Amino acid sequence: MATPSPSASPRSSASTGGWSKKNMYYKTVGDLYLNPKCLRTIIQKECATKKSDETYRKYIERLRGSPFSEEDWKNSCGISSKILETEVNADHLDVTHLICLLENIFPWNISKEVHKDDVDDPVSKRIVQKFSGVKDLRNEFFDCKTAAEDSLKLEIRTALSETMADVEKFYSSRMANDDGGGSGQNDARENIFLDKQCIEDSYSMLASSSSDKQLKQDIKKRVEKVILKEELTSENDKVKRGAVFHQLELTINKGSCNEVHEYTEILKNSEKFVVVEGVAGSGKSTLLTNIILQFFELQPILVETLEQFDHVILFECRERTVKTLSDVVEQLFGDLCSKQGKENVLEAILRLNVLFVIDSFDDVNTDSYRIVKEIIARTWRSGCRVLITTRPHCMNRLKDLLSINDVSFSQYGINPISKLDDQLKFLEKYERFLNEDNHSRGVTESFKSLESELQSFFTEPVNLMLFRHLHKHFPKKMVSWPKSMGVAFDIFRLYRKIAVSKLSTPNFSERENLVDDLFNIIGRAALELLHDNYVTFSEDKYKEIKEECKIKGDSEDAEKIILEVVLKKHLPLSEKGPQYFEFRHKIIQETFAAHYIVERIFAIKDSEKSPINSILDETSKKTCRDGGNPLADASHGSRTSPTHRYPRQPLRETLQYVVQELSRRSPRRFQRHWPELERTLQDTGIVAASDWLDCLRVCADVKLVAEIAADEMLKEDKDVWFVTNGREVATVAAMLRYVQVTRIEVNMRSDDLDLTRWKKLVGRRVGELLLVLSEDKGDEYKARDDLLQPLKESKVKIVHFDGCVGHPDSVTALASKAHEAEVNIRMAVPLDLSELRGKYKKLNVRTRKLPTDACPLPLPDAPAPSLQVDGVDEKFRTAVVHTITLLAPQNKRFATLKLQSKTKLSESELQSTLRDLHAHGIRTMEGDRTRIEILKRSGLINIYIREALPEKVEVIKVAE
Repeated sequence: MATPSPSASPRSSASTGGWSKKNMYYKTVGDLYLNPKCLRTIIQKECATKKSDETYRKYIERLRGSPFSEEDWKNSCGISSKILETEVNADHLDVTHLICLLENIFPWNISKEVHKDDVDDPVSKRIVQKFSGVKDLRNEFFDCKTAAEDSLKLEIRTALSETMADVEKFYSSRMANDDGGGSGQNDARENIFLDKQCIEDSYSMLASSSSDKQLKQDIKKRVEKVILKEELTSENDKVKRGAVFHQLELTINKGSCNEVHEYTEILKNSEKFVVVEGVAGSGKSTLLTNIILQFFELQPILVETLEQFDHVILFECRERTVKTLSDVVEQLFGDLCSKQGKENVLEAILRLNVLFVIDSFDDVNTDSYRIVKEIIARTWRSGCRVLITTRPHCMNRLKDLLSINDVSFSQYGINPISKLDDQLKFLEKYERFLNEDNHSRGVTESFKSLESELQSFFTEPVNLMLFRHLHKHFPKKMVSWPKSMGVAFDIFRLYRKIAVSKLSTPNFSERENLVDDLFNIIGRAALELLHDNYVTFSEDKYKEIKEECKIKGDSEDAEKIILEVVLKKHLPLSEKGPQYFEFRHKIIQETFAAHYIVERIFAIKDSEKSPINSILDETSKKTCRDGGNPLADASHGSRTSPTHRYPRQPLRETLQYVVQELSRRSPRRFQRHWPELERTLQDTGIVAASDWLDCLRVCADVKLVAEIAADEMLKEDKDVWFVTNGREVATVAAMLRYVQVTRIEVNMRSDDLDLTRWKKLVGRRVGELLLVLSEDKGDEYKARDDLLQPLKESKVKIVHFDGCVGHPDSVTALASKAHEAEVNIRMAVPLDLSELRGKYKKLNVRTRKLPTDACPLPLPDAPAPSLQVDGVDEKFRTAVVHTITLLAPQNKRFATLKLQSKTKLSESELQSTLRDLHAHGIRTMEGDRTRIEILKRSGLINIYIREALPEKVEVIKVAE
């Protein structure tokens, strides 16, 4: 039963008698069965074994072990008998039918020991009785005189509160200890006592076009002030976010391949919850910020369906200034909340179509985690939708949280920016915008001059931005970029150079020493904050860091200059909210912390057995904050020991950067400290194969990490490795130095496949390889023959190939490694494929119409190949017959023949084409008779040619 929209004011409705009572009842009791933690949740728990298409009558009969007679069924269910006989979904049942259903299910679940502890003290029976009591009070409420209404409302509230307390107690094993429980029931109980009049008034304000327009304008001004511009390396180095936003590509994982979508389609699907995962620096927060700017029309609206929302509410999981969802609402609707109460305004908002945007689930603390749970619990049955971002290593925990709350969701991943054209477009936007302010030029030319192997490291927006910073400050040094750096570049060194350049001390070595001293203090602070799960920190903490820096600084303003390079203010959307600080990116904080640890390792004597634990334990003793880390528990991979003051999960990425830097700077020290490093990485949650793969992505050149990742993959029986993006090409290539698996399946766009990394993978692979090289729509005949050439000298065995081929050498390379393979070739130019004879079990060839002067290029005849001619236009008969006959095998037998056209083809022309082909001796193996089939949706045309040619060829339209 849906809650009616409060479109009329309470004053106007008060005189309508019965409607007023009904409306008051909805507002008093409605939350009971609309809240997923009440009646419908109980039904769902009690019907855990019910099939989705099974009616409730059939389900109860299955529980009792025998069917009802019609008389017994009516006696058992009364007025609910008809609807329970046909209904399969509890969402369609009102409170009367739900109570009836419980009355009929509970006894059988007790008898079958579903609630075996409930037999002697049947709390379930009391729950049903209390729900029935609430129902009776409801009926009395509708029948009573006005004078008795207030006392009955109090009785209903009391009864509801007691009933829900029993529900919590009864399901405590599931609801008190999991992520979806307890608090939701408490919230629902509190909602009973909300001021319904204030909710009505708030809804009227929020839903009224004139009032809502003013509210949005007020919020828009704050959004414009806080997030319209992006601060790069200082307060004076800013760009408009909309002007430089790069349109990210998203993928939905389909097992062995990824389905690519534009970011504008992110809300297009019907799922109420959308999760976007992306590695550090992949653009998750930027994506959400861009969507918010579009909603407030601060840049063109491109995201589909965004206009359907009444409001967009941003919540950042690193937030520490709010405790509840109503506090979040108060930040945006402060004036309205001060008049109506924040809880009442929240309740009104949940009746609208609102998009909740939750940024960086991986940064949650105790308070923000509670708010995330509240958003999930209170939105999934409303008209609201939720968009959440996270780093990959927290994806499973987020899935668990959504699953516990019975939430289905769509999951997207952010694609790396792999194509050179896209990398250049990203840089060009900044260059174009900043040139207006006389900033440095030529960053794209500098990037083009890098070798392709180095370009392949810059696949994340944060790395491309750092490249831009380095070019801006040190353009001459870009000419001789050192490959030995291993990763895109050393973030810490970059910021060190920027900081040194900003100081005015004449002596260069003095400037370097001063920056090193200050960065040591900042690095220690970064580690302490991360250790306690702090990504943002207060102004008091900022002043504390500044005071420490001032002690070291010779210049009065040195500490201010240096801090501005590394840190930035984070302005809240609320005008009254406190100001807080953060590093310019979380990666910067993690890198500074990692560098501090590495420097400490270098300073510790070689005799020290456990320097890393000593450093972290020392940090634990110095910190006094408990940042709260709800994701760090034993069930989700973060191990603790009696010597650890706090779980070490927040240091996961930091310690990966320690591995990266220490292995590069001192292989000898790295080898000596690796056993301790490995244990510490495990303490942060890097245990499973997926965790080590994530670590390997950061530390691709660290052999010990690659070896462990490969071993863990084998332990988990993953004898088929999937490669769907550039990151995975690098990690798989690294693991292949140590182990070989049954098969490797590469399924990705050819433009995303870096040739240097691909050569490493192919060169190290021994065994089966499935290779699918896709192209963007419209570029299906774009050949990447350079990707096939490395096959010649390899030890791979091609068992499946799907891609575009444009050179005879590529055919030779493919034929040299194919073995009983399924081969799907798109011919960019006319090619002789005879070398594939005996190398395939199935051959599918796609081609465009061949030139009129093309020579015969018969396909291999055994097994019979399939042929599809693309790009067929209206006057196609001669060209199609010419193409098919030139490619016909010696025996003129095809397995199948297909035509693809974007325009509607004449049936008579199709019939004439078939007759011409038949006259040339062309036949197909498939098809029981000669005919033409046109697939209705795709327009693909199947031509079946058998020996018998009817006088009139059938043309049949079929569904796909």
